[in-house]
Amino acid sequence: MINYKGFYFIKTYDLEDYFSKMYDDLVFQFDEKIQERGYFEDQGFALFLGQENEEVYINLEYKEYSFLNVLLAFPPQSLCKECTICWKNNEEGIPEFYWTTNFPEKELHEYAKKYK
Repeated sequence: MINYKGFYFIKTYDLEDYFSKMYDDLVFQFDEKIQERGYFEDQGFALFLGQENEEVYINLEYKEYSFLNVLLAFPPQSLCKECTICWKNNEEGIPEFYWTTNFPEKELHEYAKKYK
């Protein structure tokens, strides 16, 4: 297992060269959703990639995107919510990473109310 700033890669999916980019893209979006910079890091959230033989898949409707189911762990109780990330390569061939619509936004806001 590889730990990159709270992103735990059980499998790397040949994304090793993009761990930093993945982290920057997803944490920025995470912090935007909660409207607080540094929230992911300050609160000690974790993201687990590659659990239970999870594989990258392509959605037939969005063929240019790759999707991966992940677990987002909420501290301190380590409550895990399954969600999906996706990425597509930009014009330079570098992946851009996104949370999908099943991001646990409601749970994140409930967590923030409880632990702020």
